[in-house]
Amino acid sequence: MVWEHSGKTAIVGIGHSPTYRRWDESPETSMGGLALQAARQALEDAGLTVNGIDGVISSPGPVGGRWGRPIPPAVSARFNHTEGDPEDGISKVTAGWLARNLGIAEPKVIADYSGMFGALVNTGVELVISGECSTVMLVRPLNNFEGRYQHGGRNAESTIAGPRQFTIPYGYSGGMTTFSNTFNRYLAKYHESHDNMADFAVNNRDKGLLTEWGYYYQHRREHITRDDYINGRQIATPLNIYDADLPIHVAGVVILTTAERARDLRQPPAYVRSTYGLAPAEGEEYDEGGGSGVVAGLLETIETRAALQAKSLYERAGLGPRDMGFANLYDGFLLFVPHWIEAFGFCRPGEGVEFTRPEHVGISGTFPINPHGGNNGVGRSHGVNHYYEAVLQIRKQAGLRQVKNTDACVVVVGPPPGGESTILTRDP
Repeated sequence: MVWEHSGKTAIVGIGHSPTYRRWDESPETSMGGLALQAARQALEDAGLTVNGIDGVISSPGPVGGRWGRPIPPAVSARFNHTEGDPEDGISKVTAGWLARNLGIAEPKVIADYSGMFGALVNTGVELVISGECSTVMLVRPLNNFEGRYQHGGRNAESTIAGPRQFTIPYGYSGGMTTFSNTFNRYLAKYHESHDNMADFAVNNRDKGLLTEWGYYYQHRREHITRDDYINGRQIATPLNIYDADLPIHVAGVVILTTAERARDLRQPPAYVRSTYGLAPAEGEEYDEGGGSGVVAGLLETIETRAALQAKSLYERAGLGPRDMGFANLYDGFLLFVPHWIEAFGFCRPGEGVEFTRPEHVGISGTFPINPHGGNNGVGRSHGVNHYYEAVLQIRKQAGLRQVKNTDACVVVVGPPPGGESTILTRDP
């Protein structure tokens, strides 16, 4: 059954900060500084002022660990800080911090959630549909400080409790080690090879080097080769360093409103035709500080549940795989993409690795996937980049990355079979 609110909301403004590998301890590149840059860009993009925003929600972080040191004086002097929380604006950005420093007076909704950007987008849609606010700003900051990534939270504890005591001491921690087992099972079941993902990895970097707002375009204009990928440093067999996205320091913002209001704003709207998955309820804890709580399930369970997500998303939109012009599929680890390709019906089960070849998924391929290069082409941003690029493509504003058919697209954020997904279209 088609969702009664299909096409009733739209993304009308997008903002993306400059990218950095680490924080240089300046105010402009603090999490707060980058979030403000992205927010102002999104307001300008939509043709709105702060007076037009009546809701602000954030997935505040910290993703890359807490700062935990004295705040640089220049940063302390620049912003309106959160009393009792020196990390706000430094390693994370709460909705309240952003609203206060941006000058949004008394919004109807100020809320912090956890999860990746897809969860935030879908939650924003629900807030607008319910009438809790009419125009909501969503922010996702991702920090990366000097030193080991996520060297905090449970990673910094001196002891290990619970089930983790039987895995962590033996190196079985984090998404790569858990999901590598499932991917090995996939390769064996379908008689595939990890090496056959090489062209996909190379193509993602090539696309990323066309993406002016991404990390590799801004800081590391280096192509990779098939040999680089095949011989990359092993992390968890068969996965290597090129199968993982690069942690970066960045913030992104999206503005959502009603379809009726969207028609009067500056940019062509990207209409929300259906959603799947929401952020956890406000106040619920989400582990972003070390150690994965995710244990990859049986391959068949992942395949079945991911396909059910796709089926629900399509039915709510009244659309199907053949209606999609392109897809932005989460690629925190490259192995996720073949699973999502198959789940959403872009090829048959077991053909996902073969489908990642450039003649299929390249910008001019038969079905473009991640025209911007995904996380592996622009850096880790937990789905910010997937939505940002989807909106640019739908507007026909993607420049050298522009694909032909942008009538509709699927955006998926998160590892299969979970994650959150959205169908965006040019028409309501």
